[in-house]
Amino acid sequence: MSTLTLARTTALLAAGVAASLHAAPRHQDIVGPGGFMQSCAAPSSPGAPRTAGTDFTADFASGHCVLAYFTGNGTASSADAYSSGNISNASSGSVGIGHIHMQSSNTSPGNAFFAIAASNGGFEDRLTLNLPGQTGKTVYMLVSMSADGAVSASGPAGASQIQVTGYMNTTELSANNPGYSRGNSDLFTTDRQRVAWGASSGPNTSRVIDGHWTFSVPVVVGTAFDLGIYARAQSSQRSYGASSVLSSTELDFSHSVLVQGVSGILLNGSLVTSGYTLTAASGLDWTQALAVPEPGTWGLMLAGLGWLGQVARRKARTAAAAA
Repeated sequence: MSTLTLARTTALLAAGVAASLHAAPRHQDIVGPGGFMQSCAAPSSPGAPRTAGTDFTADFASGHCVLAYFTGNGTASSADAYSSGNISNASSGSVGIGHIHMQSSNTSPGNAFFAIAASNGGFEDRLTLNLPGQTGKTVYMLVSMSADGAVSASGPAGASQIQVTGYMNTTELSANNPGYSRGNSDLFTTDRQRVAWGASSGPNTSRVIDGHWTFSVPVVVGTAFDLGIYARAQSSQRSYGASSVLSSTELDFSHSVLVQGVSGILLNGSLVTSGYTLTAASGLDWTQALAVPEPGTWGLMLAGLGWLGQVARRKARTAAAAA
């Protein structure tokens, strides 16, 4: 094993990541409690968004990505930006157990091949549910969630979206699980427990999002499992063509995707709200809304990226005007 590979393996293990030596972060490589945040920016991309928590590094081959991991009750933050000619974009994010914060922005002409800025990340915790007399039985644990933010898109081809999904161990949660509710998520076709909110221009669109939904997690009573919650936030283009007219998009979920607590379990089709215990490797109480730490470094970073994005967009508009 080379020195570089050995060093990378050691770093992954220290971050609670399976030593698979995969080139980019994936939900299945995280051992709870822990997680990652990846922020990327590029002048072009394949155009089709990927599922939160999966490897999307290849989409940014024309640009770059910044990655950070965390373990235990720590946090991870990352930020990236691209600016050249009349294309500029930026993304940033921070994550800890129970909370995800993201921002992204993009300004590009219609003849850019799907310029994009995006953040992708989330967290895992190892949980054990105990209910007297029900050891070994499969029940469904209901997890209340919220998302607070804003999305906007202007120009002929702007598009911005945040997506959130959940994983039990390494499997994405099925939309057929009893008790799952998509809440007020935008409507789209999926058989997974994915929720999303977005904005597309033509006409210009701006939305304030107060999102809420409920994950339903199949749990074997008395058996430990990893629950992962991941988000993807991106600002990009909804189309590509010959036009040089600029489109701009912004997404601000710095106020968080939050775990609001376990509201109960479904046992034989009936809701049980008491009499069970839930232990977590993180030591956090998942039966309550998980606390969000003081903004500190991640808050300053997100604010800084917002300023950087504004500067980059002004440069892009100036370059377009001069062309």
